[in-house]
Amino acid sequence: MSPGPAGSHGRRVPFLVTTQNATHPITRGLPKTWMHQGDELYASLRGPGTNMTVLATGHSRPDNAGTDRDEPLLMVLSHGKGRIFHTTLGHDVNALSCVGFTTTFQRGTEWAATGGVTQKLPATFPSADAVAYRADLAAMDPDFDKGLNRLDPPPPQAAAAANAFAGTWTITGDVVGNPVNSTCTFRVDGAGKVDGTCAVPSGETKATGEVKGQTLTFQIGVNHEGTDYLLVFTGTAQSPTAIKGTIDVSGTQGEFTATRK
Repeated sequence: MSPGPAGSHGRRVPFLVTTQNATHPITRGLPKTWMHQGDELYASLRGPGTNMTVLATGHSRPDNAGTDRDEPLLMVLSHGKGRIFHTTLGHDVNALSCVGFTTTFQRGTEWAATGGVTQKLPATFPSADAVAYRADLAAMDPDFDKGLNRLDPPPPQAAAAANAFAGTWTITGDVVGNPVNSTCTFRVDGAGKVDGTCAVPSGETKATGEVKGQTLTFQIGVNHEGTDYLLVFTGTAQSPTAIKGTIDVSGTQGEFTATRK
């Protein structure tokens, strides 16, 4: 496995699945896009990811503590002569009851065992606009009579504000005549903690920080001409797509702006 942090998800909500491989036996005949019942959309999976074909993806939304990237949901792999089907769907009974989950899981199991798929696509398969679930499976949840979608509560107001900073930003700044240019991708959890990565001239560096109200503070380490520096950025949201603020480098001040990509 490649090093680094792995495995994250936002709140359990319904989300759109996009079929990326329409010719594989497991996904042949599936709609290009279809809605999955409320579930956790896993992101930042770690590799090595060799001998792998991605069959379907889902977009990890930055307004739900996501990566703002299309993340693999269904995939097939090979190991020697073995066939492997992997799905990240199915957190609980609610998610397992989705017709999209049961269909792809059954098809994936048959393909792993035989190399082919004979199971037809059910007429109740979900569309791009609506979820579809099997009541017989959903009823296995003892609390089913309280409603199907008893999902995680929405984030508090502070977390909702913090999510405004999640996503990818192009940063341009200057510290006493030294240009600061970077592209950073931030994730923000429900407590306002920030983590992510920034691409700088010397490579990729980790970003950590926090959000308080409309203010984002984060820091990155860079190496310039053989010397290591810690850059601390403090900015406020000017709009949903713009941040403006200051850079501190060991007490020396500069300014920066950031634009959402």
